[in-house]
Amino acid sequence: MTASIFIPDIVDENLTGIFATNPTRATLPIITAPTQDTRATAHNTIRQELIVVACANLKETNFAFDSSVVAPEARKGFASLSALLKKHPGSPMTIFAHADPTFSVQDPKAEKHYNHILSERRARAIFAVLVRDIAIWEALFSNQDGALGDVWGPQSLQLMLTALGSDVSITGKFDAATQAAARAVLGLGANSPVPNTPAIRALIFARYMGFLLGEPESQGSFPVLTSRDFLGRGQQKATLQGCSSFNPQLLMSRRQQQLFDKDATQKDARNAANEPNRRVVIYLFQKGTVIDPAQWPCPTAAQGEGACEARQWSNGKDRRSTLFVNHRRRFGRAVDPGQRLLEPPNQKLADELGEEETTFGCRFYHGIALHSPCERDLKLWGIQILIDAPPSTTPPANPPAGTPLPLGKAPLANRRFVAVIGDAPDAPTVRGRTTATGVLALPLFDARVPIHLKLDAFDALVPPVPPPPPGAPAATPAPTTDSDRFPDEDKFLTLELDAGVLQPVENRNKDSLLFDPDFDNESKPLTNDERRLAGLQRLYNLGFGKDDTGGQTFAGWTDDDATAAITLFQQISKLPQSGVIDDATASALLAAHGS
Repeated sequence: MTASIFIPDIVDENLTGIFATNPTRATLPIITAPTQDTRATAHNTIRQELIVVACANLKETNFAFDSSVVAPEARKGFASLSALLKKHPGSPMTIFAHADPTFSVQDPKAEKHYNHILSERRARAIFAVLVRDIAIWEALFSNQDGALGDVWGPQSLQLMLTALGSDVSITGKFDAATQAAARAVLGLGANSPVPNTPAIRALIFARYMGFLLGEPESQGSFPVLTSRDFLGRGQQKATLQGCSSFNPQLLMSRRQQQLFDKDATQKDARNAANEPNRRVVIYLFQKGTVIDPAQWPCPTAAQGEGACEARQWSNGKDRRSTLFVNHRRRFGRAVDPGQRLLEPPNQKLADELGEEETTFGCRFYHGIALHSPCERDLKLWGIQILIDAPPSTTPPANPPAGTPLPLGKAPLANRRFVAVIGDAPDAPTVRGRTTATGVLALPLFDARVPIHLKLDAFDALVPPVPPPPPGAPAATPAPTTDSDRFPDEDKFLTLELDAGVLQPVENRNKDSLLFDPDFDNESKPLTNDERRLAGLQRLYNLGFGKDDTGGQTFAGWTDDDATAAITLFQQISKLPQSGVIDDATASALLAAHGS
C-alpha cells in the first residue's frame, strides 16, 4: 500500500511513477430493445468499451525538462513496470504522453504544436526502451522534428555512459575523455576508434536500454515485448501518442500564473509546479482486446493537433486553460464553491469547472483515464477485512507505545467476495478477491450507499464442515442468468455496510503525505463532538464496545460504554487511559483503522 493514494492492488509508487492495477469493475445491466422475430436479420449490436486493467504513470523525473532523453532515474520505474506487466500477461497496451500547459502570450498556437511534438517524442522514447528499438532512439538523436529544445547531442551519450559506470563529465562535446569512456564501457581496445556515428551510438543505446531494464543484475527478467503487444499491433496509431497540453492534471491559479509569466526568476518554480502535467502514462487493456488502428482518434504529431481538438469536449478549451483567481484546479478534485472565482466573473462557467474531472480537454482520453489510480481520479470504497489471528501471528504482549491496532488480527487474504452496491433491483454488482492485506475496493457511485457484502470466509472462521456421505445427492445450485456468478456464493458470509457514514478523525497536517495545500488549508478544524463520533465509529468497526450502537449517533451507547471502549483501546495501545479521544488516541485510531 502507498501512503499517497488508496488503491487495493498497487504494485509500486516512487519518485519515478505510479504502477497499479485498476480497481475492480462493477457489472452493470445492459438494457436492449426487442427485435421482431419475423426479421431474420434483426439484431441489437453491443460494442464493448475499452477496459483498462492496469496503468503506469512515468513522472517528469524520468526526463530532463524539455527533453525526451530517458534519465537514469527511470530504471527504478521500469522495474516496477516489469512487475506490473508480469501481473497482467497478454494485456495489450498503449502509451499517452502529456506536456506542460504553459501559456505563451506571443503565440499560444505555436507552443501547443511544440508540446504535441515533444510529448510524442517522449512516448516514442519510452516505447523504444520497451521493445528495444535502437533505430527509434537514433531518429530522436538525429532529428528534432521541430522540437528545437529537445537536443540529444553528445550530452545524452555522456549521461548514458555515466549511468553505465563511467565518471566522464557532461560537457556536451564528444571529446577524447568521452571517447575513452565509451571504449571502457563498450569493452573496446584502447586504440579502437570511437567516432560519434550511428554505429557507435547504437552500441551505447543498446547498453543503456539494458541498464534501464535492470541489466545486468536482472538479465532477462523484463518481459520481452514487440510492437504486437500494443493496441496498434505494428502501427503508430493506438501504440503511442503525444497529447500536447490538452489533458493537464493541474492548473495554476490566475494569480500564481501571472507571477510566473511576469517574473523571469520564477521559471524554475513554474516548471516545478507543473511537474504533475509532464508525464507518460501507459495503459494496459483487458486481455484479448483488439481494435482497428484506422479508427483510433488520436492523430500523430505530423498530422497536427487539429484532429485532437475536434474530439475534445465542447468546452474543451475552457476545461484545460481557464484559471480560478486564487485557487488551483486539479483533475479528480472539486473546488469549494467559495473559491470558484473568475476574472471577469462568470458564475455558470465557474460552477462547471469547479466540479471534479474538469481539467482534461480530450473526451477520448478522459474516458480511458477515468478512475485511474495513475491519474489520481481514484474514487473507491476501500474496505479491509480482518479476523482473529491464530496465536502464531499474534503481536507481542508488550508492543511499543502507539503500536497500530488491531492486535491479534490477521487479514482475510485472497478470498472471493460479492458486493451489491445499493438497494435497487438493478444495483451494480462487483465480484473479485481480497488482496494479500485483506483489502477490497469498490467503485464509488454515491457518497452514501448501503453495500451488501458477501465473503467466502466461513472456513476461516468456523471449523470445516464434514463432507457429505458417499452417494449423497449433490446440492443443486440456484438458477441464474448471471454468467459471472460464483457457483457457491449463496453460502458466503453476509455483511451489511453503511458506506459514507464514517467521519474524519483528524485534520491532515502539513507533514502528512496526503496533505494538499489547495484543499486541506480550507478544512475547518474538527469539533470535539465530531472527533468523538469519528473515534467511536472506528472503535466499533475494530470490535470495541457493545454491538448495539443505536444508529449513526451511537445513541445506544451510554457515556460509560463509550469511555470503556476508548479506555480499553488506549490500554492495548499503551497510551494514557484518559477515556477521551485526544490527539494521540485519534492518531492511533487512524493508524489502526485506516482512512
